[in-house]
Amino acid sequence: MKFIDLHTHTHYSDASISPHDLIKLAKKAGLSAIGVTDHDTLMGIPEAIEYGKRYGVEIVPGVELSTEENGRDIHILGYLFDVNNAELCEKLELFRKVREERAIKIAHKLKQFGIYLDPDRIKEIAGKGAIGRPHIAQALLEKGYVKSIPEAFEKYIGYDSPAYVPKYKIKPEEAIQLILNAGGIPIIAHPGYYFDLEYILHLKRNGLMGIEVWHPEHSDEEVELLNRVAQKYGFLKTGGTDYHGEKKINVRLGDIKLPYEILQKLKDARENTIAKTHNF
Repeated sequence: MKFIDLHTHTHYSDASISPHDLIKLAKKAGLSAIGVTDHDTLMGIPEAIEYGKRYGVEIVPGVELSTEENGRDIHILGYLFDVNNAELCEKLELFRKVREERAIKIAHKLKQFGIYLDPDRIKEIAGKGAIGRPHIAQALLEKGYVKSIPEAFEKYIGYDSPAYVPKYKIKPEEAIQLILNAGGIPIIAHPGYYFDLEYILHLKRNGLMGIEVWHPEHSDEEVELLNRVAQKYGFLKTGGTDYHGEKKINVRLGDIKLPYEILQKLKDARENTIAKTHNF
């Protein structure tokens, strides 16, 4: 059988691993295909595709969009879209700029507590990836302002902490439409975190096509529930490890292996959507 993992990340967002090393690990884990789904960026996809060809691992273009509804974080995964779609690329470029502005605002807030961080150093820590709070936490640790990354979040930059600045987010419905407009398949990520059937069905009416059923933090009971929901209401099913390299040491690539038919159903759904759009 051919196996897949449709939820992985690289150092182009918040993981510790390069696309090259991710593909090598996927090959070693016996995966035939992986979805590269970095947060709010497509920067790692060309590199992943290049190494995927070298190692014989199929790369499924993906993205995980950060959205919010009534103060609740909801992530929308997108698959098999046009990576050059202008509307999607413009929105992701806006995300990148806003992330940099957010980091500068957090640094200014930290000055009120006698903490001085060099914005250029934060960018260096982020490397090729989009700047996020973990990079600021690392800068705080380097300068000796905290003794650990968790302390940085708890004391300064976590939710309800004094230097916290809200992240720029869009509505789930807008994320779904962005993915649809780019010819892709929108999926709600790890809904076991915030399972709300009425809301998921609301998103379905707004174009949501699938549910991430299998995830490391879904219990067996949640997987069973999400499976039943998908079957009853006609959702596509996906899943994966949400692999982040050393950033999540309790999760290994290969811990979740799904049959290739899961990916084939996504491809079939995309082709059917294209056919309907063009009245084939």
